[in-house]
Amino acid sequence: MKENIQDIYELSPVQKGILFHGLYAPEVGLYFIQFSYTVRGNLDMVAFERAWQELVARHTILRTSFYWEEIDKLLQVVHRQVKVPFEQQDWGGIDPVEQEKRLKSFLKSDRERGFDFSQAPLMRVTVIRLSDQSYQFIWSKHHLIVDGWSGALVIGEVFQLYQALCRSQDLLLTPGVPFKNYISWLRKQDLSKAELYWRQVLSKVKEPTPLTYLEGENLSNQEERYEEEQIKLSAATTEQLQSLAQQHQLTLNTLFQGTWALLLSRYSCQSQVVYGCGVSGRPVDLEGTESMVGVFINTLPVCVKVDPEQSLLPWLKQLQAQLLEMRQYEYSPLVEVQGWSDVRRGVSLFESIVVFENYPTLDIANKREQDLEVQKFTAFYKTNYALNVIGYPGSELVLGINYDCRRFDATTITSILKHFEILLQGMVTNPEARLKDLSLLTPAQQQLTLRLAKEMKFDWDFALCSNVFEKCESNVRSYCRSFPAIFHRAKGSIVYSDSGKEYIDFLAGAGALNYGHNNDYIKQQVMLYLDADAITHGLDFYTSAKAKFLTKLSENVLIPKHLDYRIQFCGPTGTNAVEAALKLARKIKKRTGIFSFMGGFHGMTLGSLSVTGNTSIRSGIWGTSNNVIFMPYPYGFMATIDTIEYIESVLNDANSGIEKPAAIIFETVQAEGGVIVAPIEWMQQLRELCDKHDILLICDDIQVGCGRIGSFFSFERANIVPDMVVLSKSISGYGFPMSLLLIKPELDIWEPAEHTSTFRGNQLAFVGGTAALEYRKNTKLEKDVKVKESFLKTFLTEKIASISEDISIRGIGMIWGIDLANFGGASFTKKIASRCFELGLIVERVGRNDTVIKILPPLTIEMSTLQKGCSIIKEALSQ
Repeated sequence: MKENIQDIYELSPVQKGILFHGLYAPEVGLYFIQFSYTVRGNLDMVAFERAWQELVARHTILRTSFYWEEIDKLLQVVHRQVKVPFEQQDWGGIDPVEQEKRLKSFLKSDRERGFDFSQAPLMRVTVIRLSDQSYQFIWSKHHLIVDGWSGALVIGEVFQLYQALCRSQDLLLTPGVPFKNYISWLRKQDLSKAELYWRQVLSKVKEPTPLTYLEGENLSNQEERYEEEQIKLSAATTEQLQSLAQQHQLTLNTLFQGTWALLLSRYSCQSQVVYGCGVSGRPVDLEGTESMVGVFINTLPVCVKVDPEQSLLPWLKQLQAQLLEMRQYEYSPLVEVQGWSDVRRGVSLFESIVVFENYPTLDIANKREQDLEVQKFTAFYKTNYALNVIGYPGSELVLGINYDCRRFDATTITSILKHFEILLQGMVTNPEARLKDLSLLTPAQQQLTLRLAKEMKFDWDFALCSNVFEKCESNVRSYCRSFPAIFHRAKGSIVYSDSGKEYIDFLAGAGALNYGHNNDYIKQQVMLYLDADAITHGLDFYTSAKAKFLTKLSENVLIPKHLDYRIQFCGPTGTNAVEAALKLARKIKKRTGIFSFMGGFHGMTLGSLSVTGNTSIRSGIWGTSNNVIFMPYPYGFMATIDTIEYIESVLNDANSGIEKPAAIIFETVQAEGGVIVAPIEWMQQLRELCDKHDILLICDDIQVGCGRIGSFFSFERANIVPDMVVLSKSISGYGFPMSLLLIKPELDIWEPAEHTSTFRGNQLAFVGGTAALEYRKNTKLEKDVKVKESFLKTFLTEKIASISEDISIRGIGMIWGIDLANFGGASFTKKIASRCFELGLIVERVGRNDTVIKILPPLTIEMSTLQKGCSIIKEALSQ
């Protein structure tokens, strides 16, 4: 045995990583590579086998095995001679359809065989005769011994050797360069320089850019399977991309990687993204490296800042310079790079990798070697990354994504590839564009958008001239009376009138637009859903959109907060959910009474109005008030008494004339009541009172839930758990109508169809709501709200309250009120709101007699815009 050993040396860092994955989970079959070729012609089987044998004799790595047991260092052993496993099968006479089935089964079983790393060679060849002139040959090997570049070299040499053998000619090939030369080169590299470089590059990276927003639902239980989807760009488009690259001294690889960085940024809503980049790893200062067979490729992190305001070409040049600088450190072991970052151990630096195949390849479609034609080529390989984005250069650039079918579905992957193509085409069409102006819409969709914008403008002009609103719309309209303009476009925290004037939005759809107008990420998910012709109305059918929403709400909100609720879809608006809560509470407790609070607002339908304190709004009720008693809320003159003690006294007094209610409904912040914030201790005592007297506690979180105060639920700050929670407004993320009732499981005593609604299955709201939950998680929105809360509190206290001691400031999170009841009263407050609108700010009046200016901007509002809006209020007050 010893006489057959030619050399022994250590593994490269990349080989160590690959071997670790192979030994740790051999059944997974990571880094198994399988090339399958359909060949037509007269295949000389003897010459073909001999060509493979001569090939192995030329390259040391192909005769290498690996050892790891009972030794301090992992070693690779080069054998002087090895025999290539060469198997032949004859499927001639078998029906072509059956041959296809057999081939699929064979390829799968071949992969399952894997390799014994201690036995050389880590490769085998199988040739299957399909007919007299048709063969299938499969070359299976492990990534421990060859990478993509080496694979191309090997196939090229095999065909050259085969041709020479068939012609009985001698083939003069350059002697193979031993892989040991590369190992020796690696030992001489200075890792300290690499460490300094990587620490600087990764200084702001704390976690990988997630792919959870792309993952499908209910896929994890599927059989392990990796697939690859591809699209081919036209020759004209490919030529345009090459021309663009050459004109601006860029490479096609830079355009490719830049496109993926942009997509990652938009999918994750992050301005800094990290992905893995496959680099050739072949040192330019190592002689013979271009013809050396082995595994040189490395995967290293690329950290890219994506500033939407930056112009495309300078940004791409920046990226190219970054990639060029990284080439000096391609030898860096990924495990060391991970250690030099702040990403915690056990978590990968990145979840997706990008590989632009720039190694020498065979033109398989047209290659003829000694009466042989390779007609079809397929490849299989599996890495430990779930998403591999691959570029195959050629006269027609091919874009491919190799993916784990247990995490992603084919529809999603196809959509990503389509976005890839659209972005590349956008770069060609408009290279001077800013990053944010590169659209993911197809040209047809963009034309439709422009056409609709023009038509909208024309229609609005017509509406103004004909006074269509006065003529056709009911007198019940309200907001439009306070804001007399016609709006037709909105983005983020800005609303645009038909005349082109900009308005800062401090109303945010009365709390329905926490994520701003036309949030890019949410809009994109909704458009993808619509483009797929997915179901848009489904009553309460089981749908994929509903499943994803329920899963995301549970995983992102309920489970981390240790909250156990059933979720009831009630209808389009918050009042529907309030009605359901009141109805269910009465059914559970078999009592008709409800306690609500003075100053509370819960909706405009009969049951919701019955628990709303504002008498002017309640004047619309003709008939019963549904046995509702209003209790004092801790505010104003009521703040001087112990309101909980008062409720306790009422419940304990047999002569109070008030029966024990089924439930108490409350708001943690009375938004419409004047932005009255309930004290934490008061809410805790209310919870205790309900428990003591067997009363259900219903929290109306319609306006201040979904992150308005920072935490997702507004009651979290009191560390209480209501029996039911009412949600609406921003739960859909995009202004789509939807309301939910969260019910403790033991209280979910509804009979099937006992409380229904035609629009309880708003599929677009499910999609928007799912995207909003992903956006909230990926953007650290809760932390951002706290920063803006601090600004609002400081500004309103120092700049507004300082105007007069008669001005009161109240609020929490991103809902604040300026109380002018003692500083001019209702008429003055109306003038202030009107003046703000004239100055370009939409702001609402609330509270008793509408004397409170309510500040309710989108949570995503830019700090500069928030400051500008607050300054407008100050200017209006000062005037």
